[in-house]
This record gives sequence, structure tokens and C-alpha cells, in this order.
Amino acid sequence: MNLHILKQYAKIPFLKLFSLIGLWFRGYFDKELKKEEIHKILIFCLGGIGDNIRLFPIIRALHEAFPLASFTILIDSANEGFFKLFPGSFFNFIYFNLYKEHKRLLVKILFSISLRRYRFDLIYNPHRGVGMIEGTIMSGVIGAPYRIGFTENGSGFLYTTKIEFKRESPILRQNIALLKEAGIAINNPNIEIVIPKEDILFARGFLKRHNISEDDLIFCVHPGAYWASKLRCWPLDNFIDLFLQIDLRYKAKIIIIGNRDEVHINNYISERIKSPNIISSIRDTSIGRMSTLIKSSHLFIGNDSGPLHIALALNIPSIGIFGSTSPKQVISNNSTTFIAIKKDLPCSPCFVHQALFIPRCDDVRCLNTISVSEVMDAIDKVLGKHSAFSG
Repeated sequence: MNLHILKQYAKIPFLKLFSLIGLWFRGYFDKELKKEEIHKILIFCLGGIGDNIRLFPIIRALHEAFPLASFTILIDSANEGFFKLFPGSFFNFIYFNLYKEHKRLLVKILFSISLRRYRFDLIYNPHRGVGMIEGTIMSGVIGAPYRIGFTENGSGFLYTTKIEFKRESPILRQNIALLKEAGIAINNPNIEIVIPKEDILFARGFLKRHNISEDDLIFCVHPGAYWASKLRCWPLDNFIDLFLQIDLRYKAKIIIIGNRDEVHINNYISERIKSPNIISSIRDTSIGRMSTLIKSSHLFIGNDSGPLHIALALNIPSIGIFGSTSPKQVISNNSTTFIAIKKDLPCSPCFVHQALFIPRCDDVRCLNTISVSEVMDAIDKVLGKHSAFSG
């Protein structure tokens, strides 16, 4: 058992006690939001790409409801570039590193105390899953009069507006429901993103350098995942077999995407397969560049991770490979050109964004038993449904 898991176990008694107290005082802090008192808003955006992109409609709705308010986003500095995809720029950033200098609970509390000087009137914190209780504590310590967030078995009792987090409902819909609970309307629930011009120009140059033309069939593939990759990543050897079969059947161009921390994926694949039709962009891809390459493709294939959510927001036909997570919870797109591949095992899904989740799986059967032929069948179905490939 590694040190991280041991620390998680050490915190569990405290977190359970906090939730128990929350069950006793579940409605103690509840109060109706008075819109005329809202001038400074803080939005927690501490998740990955998928988490943050599902906040775009929320941020837009809050800005429409409070056009004169100042907006601050609490974010990991590594994800700041992601907000270049947001259609508008009316917010400031405060940086918070969840996995490094601000990892310990005491440090989180001290950091939250330092934010009290900003005198925020409203906090919107959609924190759920691992860190949900700590996010609740942070929101309470910051001390805004109005605090909006999820609760689960008492964990969010410090919020003034809250709803119970559900395990069978798409997270985007729950984010919207949370805002509606506070009396704030959502005029446009769709995720809309814009891609900076410089990233569009990069993609054009990238395609040209690799001899990819408008007549080529382009697959964009993301074999990685940033958080809990063991529980969310289909085996790399399976991806390699998939590339070979795609190359044989479709003669398509395959663009491998990922962030710079996933260079090991690029190295593993390049050592085992050589083909001019398989091109990696991992070494020089920002989020904006990655988004443009996804938009340039005819089909996206990937694990349950941020790039899949970008593909769906861009209405790109997509195939998502799911292991520990539930498509019912993480996907809100009802497109006929999206297929989720998963195994219905007794133990799966095991990670449904519960507050006290500790991975206990050794063999990850939910991912390892998904065959290459199943993914190929899904590709045939998606391409067959999409008019661009008919005839």
C-alpha cells in the first residue's frame, strides 16, 4: 500500500465524523439567496478538463445573472490555459495547487483563511468525489455569506444552498440543478467553446507537415488519463492493436493526443509500432492545440478523460472507453454518434464520485476485458451512422 493511500485512510475517521455532524446540522446554514447582495463571486474550478468544461454553462449563467459582479476563479495554475476556450474573459484567477503545495488539509484551511480578505459574497463550489468534504470546509472557512455546493450524506452541510449529489445523473445536469436551486436561471445549458486563432493556425500547419489532406479520414485518439489512470485507461497494448486494425481496414490517419506529462505513452507506442499513418502530437500540444486537432478529426476515441468531453462539446463523433466510472454520470451528450463501451461487472462502476473513495482494485477487469474487436465494432457503427462516411 503506497503512502498516498495510507494518508487517505488516516483522514477517513475525521471525514466520516464531519459528515456525521453534517447529518445532524444538515439545514442549519440554509438560507435564501438575495441577488442584490451579490457583488463578488468565487467559482471553484479545481478539477480536470472534463470537470471544468462542464462549468462553462454555469459561469456563463452566473455572469448573465450578475453582470456587474466581479468574478474570480480558483484554479490550478496548470489549467489556466484551458479557459482560453471559454467564450469570454470577465474573470480573474487565484491559483491553488491541489496535488502539491496545497495538498494537506491544514494547508488548505490556512489558504482559505487568506482568501477571507477578498470578502466574496457568493461561492459556487461543485466539488464532489475525492476532496468533496475538504472543498466544503474550504468554502465555509472563506466565509462568503452565500455558498452553493453539493452534499452527500451530510458532507456539504456548510453550504447555504445545496442539493444531494446523485450517482445516476449526468454531472452537467447536476451542476445546472445546483444553480437552479439557488434561484438562478440557466438560459443556455449547452457547453460552448471557442478555439484561439493561433491554435487553429497550428493545427493547419501540423496537418500539412504530416501530409494529412482534406481527403484523408482522420481519427483522433487519446490513450491516457490524468487522474486515477490505472482505473480509467484501457491497456496501451490494446490501443496499439487497435491502431493496426484501423490502419488495415480504413487507411486512416491516426493522431495521438495528450498533454506533456503523457510523453511516456508516446514513447511506448512509437517503440512498438511504425507507420506513417500514426502521428503523435503529445510533445507539443497545449489544450487549445489539442482541441483544434480534435475538431479537425472525423472520429475521436479515448478513455473517460478531458479530451473526450472536448470532442463531445465540438460535436465530433466519439467513442468513450469506460472502466471504473459510469457513462450515465459523466456524459450528458445524447448524440447518436457517441458510443460508450463498458463492461457491466458486479463491481463496476466503483468510482461514482463518492466522497470517501479509495481504489481497491488490482486487476481492473472492467477495462482489461474490453476487446479490440468491441472497439472496432463501435467504430463501424459510428462511421456508418455519420452521413459524411456514407457511400
